[in-house]
Amino acid sequence: MASNLQLSIYQFVIKEKRTKKGEGYFKFGDFFRDNFLRSDDDPNEVTKEKLYENFIGDFINLFHNEFKLNANETRGIGPDFVKPYPSKHVIDGIIKGGPTGIEQEIFDKNDMNNPEGILDDDKLTTLPYYFKLWTPYDGKTGILMLQSYTDYSVNTLIINHIKEIFRKYNTTYVPERFIPKELKEKYIDESSVYKIAFLKNTLSRSARERLNPAFSDHEGIKIKVEVSGFNDDPNNFIEKLLSPEHIIGSNLRDLEINEDEDHGTVLYYKDENGHQAHAKAEKTLEIKPTIYLPDNIKEYGKDHVDYEKVKTFTDGLLNKIKKEINYSPNDGV
Repeated sequence: MASNLQLSIYQFVIKEKRTKKGEGYFKFGDFFRDNFLRSDDDPNEVTKEKLYENFIGDFINLFHNEFKLNANETRGIGPDFVKPYPSKHVIDGIIKGGPTGIEQEIFDKNDMNNPEGILDDDKLTTLPYYFKLWTPYDGKTGILMLQSYTDYSVNTLIINHIKEIFRKYNTTYVPERFIPKELKEKYIDESSVYKIAFLKNTLSRSARERLNPAFSDHEGIKIKVEVSGFNDDPNNFIEKLLSPEHIIGSNLRDLEINEDEDHGTVLYYKDENGHQAHAKAEKTLEIKPTIYLPDNIKEYGKDHVDYEKVKTFTDGLLNKIKKEINYSPNDGV
């Protein structure tokens, strides 16, 4: 069975360590000028492309020509190749990564009785993973794209490597998962709602007592009421859901979730391929479905990406994201 390719996108900012949330964000250009002017660079003539090339050098050199392992030494990554596009403020390439630290037998998948070899615990098996990092010289918001597989990912290791680069210069990398609005809307349009949940995160002592005396002294009790067994068009379902005076018509007063403001309402979606996601009923565009890459960007005859095809695909996606976040060159954002 073919492996599905996935894409994770992160919007991020950088700031000086120990500054409060929402404060002290840098423009990437300021960060580059403060930290990547080398001793042989003329401060009056150095270009932003040269500063960016120096930044890319740090990205590669921090691997020290070896695989970088996680804390448990069970997984590792290393660069296959990295390509700089300084004029576009982009670095991308292929990271090799996979499991290590445990001895494994190798078999033909159709013959479980005759091992063909042994992978010692000091060996590391790899898959190729594409990445794209955009850090606009005149902006404060960057974008990181990481490709993975349905059952395999090294996202955390790559993110930690990027964090290390910024941490080296007393700077904190602050990421947030990002799903382009166009992809959210497409997912909702192609999905149905199959389940709804009503959530109550705090209950008074008297409500806990009514639920069951065993819960009386437990202030952290949470209630989740699920309704499933249906499939409906999202827009049609939300219209019907919100049309009565209250979302919940049944009497759940004993659980303190009768009034709409007393509880949260979560909708669960599923598309025709069985891909699932969920979001609050009143904030459907906060949904974060998994992004699946099209099969036509795979290398011919293989289940991993073709570099040129995935580069072209993500270049187009990045241009759409720039518009969505209102980035325009030299606007000082």
